[in-house]
Amino acid sequence: MNKHKIELTRNRHNTSGLTLDDVRLIKLLLGEKDELKEQLKKLSNQKIAEKFNVNRRTIDRIQSGETYSDIIA
Repeated sequence: MNKHKIELTRNRHNTSGLTLDDVRLIKLLLGEKDELKEQLKKLSNQKIAEKFNVNRRTIDRIQSGETYSDIIA
């Protein structure tokens, strides 16, 4: 049964077009993404505003597209 399971896994990898290195990199990126999400929770609009010496509402308006909507990051 284990041998059969390994063959199915190999087939799935082959049909996806991903190499083992690709999958390793994807897993690393997903882990980093989760870590960044936690860090970003601490980065409030208020803190961004303070960094640029503007009002928090300015950052809110940029975020919502109310201002500077023609600028692409």
